[in-house]
Amino acid sequence: MRNTALAVSLGLFIACDPSTKNPGSQIGSETSGCQVQSEEPVTDLSAVADGFSMSAQEALDGTLGDFDGTLTLEAGGTEALVFDLAQAGDVVVQRMAWESAGDIEPAFECADVYAIPVALTLQAGALLDEVLDATVTVDTEGLGGVFVSVEYDALVGDAEPSTFDPATMAEVWLNLGAERGEAGWSGELSFLGESHPQGSGDDAAISATNDPLGSFEVAAAE
Repeated sequence: MRNTALAVSLGLFIACDPSTKNPGSQIGSETSGCQVQSEEPVTDLSAVADGFSMSAQEALDGTLGDFDGTLTLEAGGTEALVFDLAQAGDVVVQRMAWESAGDIEPAFECADVYAIPVALTLQAGALLDEVLDATVTVDTEGLGGVFVSVEYDALVGDAEPSTFDPATMAEVWLNLGAERGEAGWSGELSFLGESHPQGSGDDAAISATNDPLGSFEVAAAE
């Protein structure tokens, strides 16, 4: 059986978007959390979808664009950060509902969202020079968030973990979680490494190491 502490950690950080109010957790191959039940194409961007407080166009207007600001590094120091979001596909409405891997009961209601495919450009000196496929979600109250995970070996920039050697890990990702505010976006970047299995068969255990890279705040570029 996989190590329970690892499974919960991975579920909270990978299986769900930490910037939204729809959290979930993952244990082994089972998942508890807000899951997509259906998708509805948005054919009229000016219309307000059922249950939402704004139209899809209003969600787009408050989400996309060019942003810049500062990445504050966990190790000390700062880097100028470019954070650009360009639409990369059609907007859909995702209807959400709670799915449980056991007797876990939610303390909240799952919110439906506009889901917006984007190309996320992330640049910070020599550390980051990435263009990532991501999905921005904007919920019924207009709260926006984005979460994206990219394999370490796929990074173009020089960013690397400081508390573990990627060569010793089975898998390593750079994770980004951000939420949209009135003036722009704020979020965090962190490496996550998963060890090679210790032991064999059902008794094999895997550990995970989280290594924060830094936090950021960006505002609309002038």
